[in-house]
Amino acid sequence: MMSHDQKSKDSNFRILAECAILLIVGLAPILWFQAENLILTEDFHLPKTFEVLERYFYAWNDSINLGVAPFDFFQAILFFFFQSLISALDFSLQTTQKLLFIFWFTIPGLSFYYFLHAILPQHILRNGALAGSLFYMTTTALIPIWQGFNIANLTGYAFGPILLAIFFKMMDGKLSYPKGAAAFGVMSFIASSVGTNAPFLLVFSIPFILYSLFKIIIPLRDKEYKMVWTLLTKSLGFAFIFILVNTFWFIPLVNTVFTAGSESTSPFSLQTASNWLDGVSDRTSILNVIRQQGMWTWTQAHGSGSFIDLYDPYSVKFLENPFFIFFSFLIPVLAFMALFIRPRIDKAGFFSVLALVSIVGGAGAHLPTGPLYLLLTKTMPLLWMVRSPWYKFSFLTTLSFGVLLTITLGYIVSRFLNTATKSETPRLLIPNLQYVIAVLILIYAGPFLKGEIYPSKEGEIYPSKEVRKFLPYSHLKIPEYVWDATDFMGKEDAIGRVLSLPGFSHSRGNQWGYYGFEGILYQVSRVNTLMQKPPNPLKDELYMAFNQRRAEKFLNLATLLGIQNILYENDAINKIAPEITIDHTENRKFLKSIEGIEEVKKFGQWTLYKIQNAHESL
Repeated sequence: MMSHDQKSKDSNFRILAECAILLIVGLAPILWFQAENLILTEDFHLPKTFEVLERYFYAWNDSINLGVAPFDFFQAILFFFFQSLISALDFSLQTTQKLLFIFWFTIPGLSFYYFLHAILPQHILRNGALAGSLFYMTTTALIPIWQGFNIANLTGYAFGPILLAIFFKMMDGKLSYPKGAAAFGVMSFIASSVGTNAPFLLVFSIPFILYSLFKIIIPLRDKEYKMVWTLLTKSLGFAFIFILVNTFWFIPLVNTVFTAGSESTSPFSLQTASNWLDGVSDRTSILNVIRQQGMWTWTQAHGSGSFIDLYDPYSVKFLENPFFIFFSFLIPVLAFMALFIRPRIDKAGFFSVLALVSIVGGAGAHLPTGPLYLLLTKTMPLLWMVRSPWYKFSFLTTLSFGVLLTITLGYIVSRFLNTATKSETPRLLIPNLQYVIAVLILIYAGPFLKGEIYPSKEGEIYPSKEVRKFLPYSHLKIPEYVWDATDFMGKEDAIGRVLSLPGFSHSRGNQWGYYGFEGILYQVSRVNTLMQKPPNPLKDELYMAFNQRRAEKFLNLATLLGIQNILYENDAINKIAPEITIDHTENRKFLKSIEGIEEVKKFGQWTLYKIQNAHESL
């Protein structure tokens, strides 16, 4: 029989070894990059420098259009602060992006591993924690989050388990309230970027609320009202701590949600949410939700005729390969087996209920639970904000399944080790079941781990029929002339406000691969840039005057708006509608024909013009 010291040494060695495995898997983003290219995500942001980070400390940003009051700048400060630290090391942009990706890919696995050790017994952890953590950090639910590099979701996956661990230990009486409050306050600040997406923040709060109710039910039934009051004040105290340390962004967010909620154009509005809900619920059947395959893009293509691209060409493997189909069912089966374990493992009941909540929520408007969800959106405060239910609730599904999978594997193996058997197969398989499942998890996550989720233009990853033909592809190298133009404008004291032409809507990009919500000029410089999006009546008139070749109106509006320079991007193309061409030759002729506009300098495909006698500001 092993001594206590020997058991402790073995346990420490196991933990170190399993953490090392998680760290190695966390290096997977290295495989995602091609040559010297950057990865272009939907919410593309070049790694921030401390100079650029300064924008996020102000409630008014005058470097975008005519000035904006972003509702998510303050929440993103901590997220971009880490980027600034890495950027300060003066690595190449690609190396910086690799380091950032490795960080955000690894932390969820380590965070969840810590969470499991905080809430589950040792005999379960010993034989299930590694597989559960690998599932949590490589689940298919993370794929759209990584394709978009969504700040709130990545932050939630990374730090949510640590916050939950502190909260659970405090509510269970395993951590004193002062220590728990202090730790929760620090982690709440570190995880502040979870607030960049209000709907996700709402879903993120559910396990805290639900666990509080779980803890209160029994003493309430037994009429132990003093205990009920103690638990209630503790949980409300933690909620207050979270709000208090995040007041700098929480109050502006609340104001934005409640003032914009009734506006049809607002991303928080009830009308916008309702219009969006049906479309994104197309693939969120119960079967797809429990298999973490609710992405509507998996079976959809864009375009018509000869212009057709699959949104997610890698998805064919998950939908057609027999192993991938089988394994997609195996994980939820193993997870729900935790319900039948006797004696019941602590927390199995709670995470089973949380899983059920996440499945109903993630299915959104899809039958058979759709009517219930739609009813809840009308009766439950703020739930209508969750326009894309599966993309938000899948966080809870992943969290629940990770815990339940750990419980099932840990129980099966520990139960077997305590039961003698004469069969050789179980002797070899069962004790190593966790590692078998861990390997299968990594195989199943292969398209994710190898970077196939980022479509290629050249066909380095996919067969030629599956590469992107015209939809934005995910690997790009920013041309030197972009940096030359940025450097020139950055050194010119009187460069003033710059108008980006020929406009930049969501269907616009650049020949060398850029496509994003903001023009590339905003990404690479601090120049005050006027772009076509978001809409504004004066700006709309300006761009309309340009497109209609109305020189006098164009010049008058440009002067009125304080535009001092025009940057014409000759490499601009329509990324979503390639059949619509941009006549760059005629556009440049029009600019040259306007008296009062003169060419300053060419930078490869870009040309900088100056408006004479322009106002310095609006």
